[in-house]
Amino acid sequence: MRIAVPSHNGDIYKSCSNSRQFTIFEVEDERVVSIERRYSFIKKPEAVADLLDEYNVSVLICNDIGSRTRKAIREHHIELIPGVVGEVNDAVIRYLSGERIGVPEYMYTCFNDED
Repeated sequence: MRIAVPSHNGDIYKSCSNSRQFTIFEVEDERVVSIERRYSFIKKPEAVADLLDEYNVSVLICNDIGSRTRKAIREHHIELIPGVVGEVNDAVIRYLSGERIGVPEYMYTCFNDED
């Protein structure tokens, strides 16, 4: 399983579709076996899902996510955990331990995402 988190300086970046970096965790048997950072210059909200699909991501942990990005993530069958704030590594550890993190119905809508 691969988990992606939009990140900046070790923290979860506020806007998923505006993130310039994703931290990708490779997980086997509920243990992190590798961590890599991928840089991106995404221009369209829907491109986040394409990028994560290219990286074989199955879970996205994020903070704010707009409606178009959320729809594209779901169309790619990526599990979405929105409304998470704080440190990237801590969020992934909490997720893997089975702790309920985030706010499932959380969504941020801005004028750029509704075009």
